[in-house]
Amino acid sequence: MMIRIPHTEKRIPRLLLLLLCATISGCTMTEKTSPAKVPASYDGPLPDAWFAVWSPLGEPPLIEFTFLPPQDIYVGEIHRASGHLRFGKGLTFDRARGKFSVFVHAVEMGEYDLTMNVQNAIDMLRGRRFPKIYYNIRSITSDATRISFGKKTPITLHGLFKLKGITFPLDVDAIVQPTLNETGDPIMMLTGSFTIKNLKSRFDISGPGDPDEEAANTVILKFRFPLVPEETAKAIKAKELSERKPYSETE
Repeated sequence: MMIRIPHTEKRIPRLLLLLLCATISGCTMTEKTSPAKVPASYDGPLPDAWFAVWSPLGEPPLIEFTFLPPQDIYVGEIHRASGHLRFGKGLTFDRARGKFSVFVHAVEMGEYDLTMNVQNAIDMLRGRRFPKIYYNIRSITSDATRISFGKKTPITLHGLFKLKGITFPLDVDAIVQPTLNETGDPIMMLTGSFTIKNLKSRFDISGPGDPDEEAANTVILKFRFPLVPEETAKAIKAKELSERKPYSETE
């Protein structure tokens, strides 16, 4: 089972300096900034498309899942996933859509034997036959008219979830917030949670404990996706590939 480790939010000192400088007459920042950087007082157009990037081990996972008490001692994490959200022009919800997918072999349970069983067993995720889990977002709705920089906007994702070859409709409540990361680059946080019930009867997944109890048949998933513009996502992927060691290379 996965051991929970508390995380602390990173501070963004440059953003604080920019805000402080803005309150002082005649103050200017002498450090050169790239045109790609987004100023702290940003009110210009943000990109309409945002892409998921992987989360290093030791950082908060993209997805964390657990069962109902008393089986909530079993916690799984996923740090690698692909996906994107595309909004309408000006970050409106007109024709907004998206797609996320997770390789089953990215699921981690904290213990090798348990991880292998969850990934590959026929009565678990059966990753060799069904290597991916999908969520195709067909539309996005909100009480807001558009997404604004720095503001948390509640949204509802309407889509189709596919697990072990079985597809079913799923609406997910979430929050999006475009902001800046610690280097001053734009990032959109997508957070939320949802529940999947009847694991055994619907998907032939055997949860922990008594298979007839609700705790073994209900999984709660929490997600925290840092989404970035397309060019940033491509640069991160290229860096990751360039740093990947050949199979023959040893530590």
